[in-house]
Formats: sequence, C-alpha cells, structure tokens
Amino acid sequence: MKKYIIFLLCSILIIFGTLVYSGTGIESYTDTTTVKNAIQVKLVDDLTELFTSVAALTAGSGVAISATDTAVGWLNDELLVGTGLTKTINNAGSNETMTIDLDPASEAETLAGTEASKPVTPATLSAAIGTTFAFSRPLFTYVDADTITIGPGGYYLFGKGWVYWTGNITFDLGSGGSNAGSDDLAASKWFHIALDYSAVSGAGVLTSSDFINRNEDNVTPAYSGTKGGVYQDTNDRTIFAALTTGGSAIIEWNHAADTVQWADEVADQTAVDIDDSFTDIAALTIPPFATSALVTMETNDSAVGWWWRTNGQTATVGHKV
Repeated sequence: MKKYIIFLLCSILIIFGTLVYSGTGIESYTDTTTVKNAIQVKLVDDLTELFTSVAALTAGSGVAISATDTAVGWLNDELLVGTGLTKTINNAGSNETMTIDLDPASEAETLAGTEASKPVTPATLSAAIGTTFAFSRPLFTYVDADTITIGPGGYYLFGKGWVYWTGNITFDLGSGGSNAGSDDLAASKWFHIALDYSAVSGAGVLTSSDFINRNEDNVTPAYSGTKGGVYQDTNDRTIFAALTTGGSAIIEWNHAADTVQWADEVADQTAVDIDDSFTDIAALTIPPFATSALVTMETNDSAVGWWWRTNGQTATVGHKV
C-alpha cells in the first residue's frame, strides 16, 4: 500500500513537470526539473528579452518606421511634420537631435489674409495692422490739365489686402496715361481716381499703373460697409475725383487733410429772386460720394433774412445764411 502511494505522488510530480507558457509555445521539462526551477528559467529568459527590446528602442534599431512599413530602419527622414514646419537632422543613422522650425506668415501674407495654414506672430500682426476699414489718406496735388500727384499713403483693398506707396506717384489720366484701362478725359465730367483691382497683384507696394480713372458716366461709386470704403461697380476702390472743364481739362484744386477747395470759385447758382418759400436751385459741384461741402452764399438784401436747407428735407426753418 505504501509503494502505491509513492508511485502516485511521483507520477503527479512528473505530470506537473510539463508546463505550458503562453506567447512562446510549449516547453517540456524532464522529471528531474522542478516547478520552481522552470519558473526561474522562464523568468530569466523573459527579462533578458525585455531588456534587449528596451535597449533596441532606446538606440533606435529594430524599430518599424511606420504602421504600414514592417521593414526595420532608422526614422531619419520618415518623420512627418505639419504644414509650415521643417525639421533638421544632425546625426542620421544614430542617436540624433531633431529641430522643428516654424514658418510664420510674412507681413504681406498677413495683410493679404489669404494664407490659411501659417501662424501669425504678434510682432507681424503689430506691423501689419491693416483692417478692412483702415487707410492713410495721401495728399492729392494738381499738376496740369491731365496729370495729378498722389502723395504717400495706403488703403485696404478688399480682396487684395493692405496696399501702400511710400513716395509721390505721378498719375497721368486717360487711356494714354499711366493705366491703359483708364477712360479718356471728356468735357465737364467727374473722373474718379481709384485703386485698380485687376492691376493690383496683391498686398504690398503700388505703382502708377495700379491706379485708374473712370468717367462718372461709366461707374457709380458708393460706400460699401462690407468692403469698408467707397467702391465702384467693380472692386476698384475710389480714393479721389477730379472735375474737367468744358475743354476736357482738369480743374485746379487745393487739398489739405479731408478738404478739397477749388483754386478759383465755381458758381453753382447765379443770382435768383427767392421769396418766402424754399426753391430748388442748381446742384452743388461735388463728387457723388461726398458727404459734406463748404458753400459760400451771398445776399444783396439786408432788410430780410435768408435760409437754406438740404434738398429733399421737409424742415420748415432750415439754416440762416
């Protein structure tokens, strides 16, 4: 009976001496191998493999370049960076340092507003404060019958960005002048001076060919809240206007700040007998987009008072002359 029990225990020991380990397959041990020894051997093997893998990862060898590339290789140029970023590798094929460089938008790109991927730095934004409603009005100077000078200035041209010029620009009106697309001068017409949208390539410095003049019969300038300025029927931004004489020559003016005054007076209304009711008189000679005018009125009857009001208003008193 005792022998039977011993044999049974030995058989059980032999059975448990055959162990299975997941991940590596089946490993068999003889009856002289104990469970303790088997575990120790397996633990040492697994730790050795783990440390080897960690060392390989640290050194960079044995690493797959991407999820779809199973070949072992160095990362090197395989690392992708986002739009507007570049990288510099200083030690290909070994431990290395990678530098990521930022490519911010330039001042011109910031002003144009068309760059969709590059960041804008505070310094660039500060230098390019050109909003839709911004402008730096130039000084407009009469030169002769078909030539004017446009002093340094800048405007935001909707769809193009901030455009400017830092010196005087001599602009010759008419199709034979600075811009072949300009209208030829005609008698007694307003000619609108504008930024030529089709000629301007983008944000930046303009030249004389980027300006255009149009006959009042061909365009209708009006203020656009969306575009932030006075624009013609096209995308051309109106910045000034010149009036011609009956001989198709530009009438001389003097310009300062936001006021333009004729060099010689222009009489819009000759003497007229006006009684005790408001009477329409001739329209003032000002550009259609003007919102105010400086007018001189005279009366030769000191015994009575005279009043005026803006045409179309219904006020009964008006303003005293």
